[in-house]
Amino acid sequence: HWPHGEKIVRHRVQQGGLIAAVTESWYPGSFDEYGILLEDDIEVSPFFFVWCRYALMTYKYGAAADSHPGLFGVSLYTPRRNELVHGKPRWNSNWYFWEKAKSWTTPYVQPLPCSWGAMYFPAAWMSFHRYLQYRMANPSVKVEIKGSLSNSWSASWKKFFMEMSHSYHMYMLYPNFHNQTSFSTNHLGSGEHIKTAGGDADHLPIDYTVPLVASEEEWASLFKQLPGGRLPHLDDLVGMDLLGEFQGIHEFTKHFSSGGLQQQEYKAGKEKVLAAVGVSNIIQKSAKGGTSTQNLHTKQTAVEPQQTRLRKKRIVVKKRIVSSPKRP
Repeated sequence: HWPHGEKIVRHRVQQGGLIAAVTESWYPGSFDEYGILLEDDIEVSPFFFVWCRYALMTYKYGAAADSHPGLFGVSLYTPRRNELVHGKPRWNSNWYFWEKAKSWTTPYVQPLPCSWGAMYFPAAWMSFHRYLQYRMANPSVKVEIKGSLSNSWSASWKKFFMEMSHSYHMYMLYPNFHNQTSFSTNHLGSGEHIKTAGGDADHLPIDYTVPLVASEEEWASLFKQLPGGRLPHLDDLVGMDLLGEFQGIHEFTKHFSSGGLQQQEYKAGKEKVLAAVGVSNIIQKSAKGGTSTQNLHTKQTAVEPQQTRLRKKRIVVKKRIVSSPKRP
């Protein structure tokens, strides 16, 4: 039951697998439509929508200096494990950014798409559709991210999204409040990757089930944790790469503008939008921390709104339900 307005149910008559189920769940209808993707074992905070709107108002509909087409989404969840590094080590985001940036609770950016509750931006999702279409049509093409366990994944849409985000220096915004308090949490339902409901030896609740922002008092307290009492300006954001190496925001923005996405402004009606057009290839990187590609040639078009005031927009919540073993 969804009492919060119009809903559209897409019923898949045959199980399509994780890649198809996620990527085909949302086709953006405009550049002011944003998709919130939720797995069926994800619980959200009562304030998840407020967090999404606040981030949008800051980084998409706020000051032009705080907006950048490399930002592809906003996570609701703060991870406690790095699943791309051998051994999947635990990590504490608060300690990490205190050591690296002298801030316990600064939000951060990373090229990692979150599958445990996140809002995705329309242009990035359109680009992902085109990228995935090419990869599916050309299975002989090999794209590897040096040192990442995702190179061996076969049934994950995130593998392909990370190829795109890593190669183009795109990034997602992650919350980083005390004790990884988040706007979504993972209850470890059984399925493709977790064989036992509630977790297994490789998926312990302490590592994946994080506390939720549950009350108005908690929501208000978050602003005391944010640097300066607000989401940081774009230039003040910090982050890390897929393997957990610290990076400033400029490591993403400076490479994004010269890494294959050519930017140009044009007018659509009375609005200005920034278009990233003519993605002709993924640049061959050196073996040192780069992306290895063979005969990879794609052509994509992505458009991001760069409005200085909030216009009519639509946020679509997509709760993905796939066939999986029934829980006890």
